[in-house]
Amino acid sequence: MVDMGTCYYKSGQPDKAVESFKKAIEVNPRHENARLNLGVVLASAKNDPAGAIKVWEELLKINPNFPKAETVKAEIVKLRAQLAAKTTSQGKP
Repeated sequence: MVDMGTCYYKSGQPDKAVESFKKAIEVNPRHENARLNLGVVLASAKNDPAGAIKVWEELLKINPNFPKAETVKAEIVKLRAQLAAKTTSQGKP
């Protein structure tokens, strides 16, 4: 399911990719790559930085020693900054 989700993403079908990654997570809630890839699709193809942050925070909660944890943390920081800048530019506190 994860490989299929990756194929969907790379072929320009992000909705199907999200669906495949979510199914993989339903089958195995600890599936790290499914969570990692779901966050990538949400952030890059679905314009859902808040959703990506949530997925990646869950990944880090499940496995704080995930091999790509530092990269994921850096992406979370970057997305939070983007969300803050967007909120500020829209005149929201």
